[in-house]
Amino acid sequence: MSTKVLWFSRHDMTPDQRAALGDSEITQIDKTIKHASELADEISQCDVLAVVAPVELQKEFLEQAGDKPVITAVNDRILIPTENGESKVQFSFVKWEQVKKIDIVKEDFDIGKYEQDKEEKENSFFSEPSEEDLEAFRHEEEQGDTYEMVSGDRLEGLEDEHEAAAPEVADHEAGTEDRETDGYDAGDDFEDR
Repeated sequence: MSTKVLWFSRHDMTPDQRAALGDSEITQIDKTIKHASELADEISQCDVLAVVAPVELQKEFLEQAGDKPVITAVNDRILIPTENGESKVQFSFVKWEQVKKIDIVKEDFDIGKYEQDKEEKENSFFSEPSEEDLEAFRHEEEQGDTYEMVSGDRLEGLEDEHEAAAPEVADHEAGTEDRETDGYDAGDDFEDR
């Protein structure tokens, strides 16, 4: 038994879209509706809903479909040059995607509040850094510590250079008077008692 696909769109399915659905039986509905519930009978008779609709209507189709898949076509938009120098838009089918969930969050929009919030954000300590700030930071990062691996012979040479640069430190041996005290004297007996 072939899968019954309800195709809700003003346009016919392209050969590529149709081929990607295999041997399915496709029923097209190209009328204008306000709510998906207007197609409750048609939805109950199909196995899959393929829809081209605004996101609010897709959400309604998802609710009406229950556990039936709701799918949409993903297409590449291609500009084709024409003889008059302008371009014509053509769509190339890529794949079908199943719509799993749609959350639409809305609130009243006040342009005055938006502009005030935008200004506060721009003047905030936590505002986004400017391109100049980012460039200065990138420059600082480049000047950070660098480390170089050296061979044993080269290491001895570096130690000699260090001793020559600071002979008073290099030749000085720490005596007991120079060591940091930790509250114990040299004569303390640490044997277990």
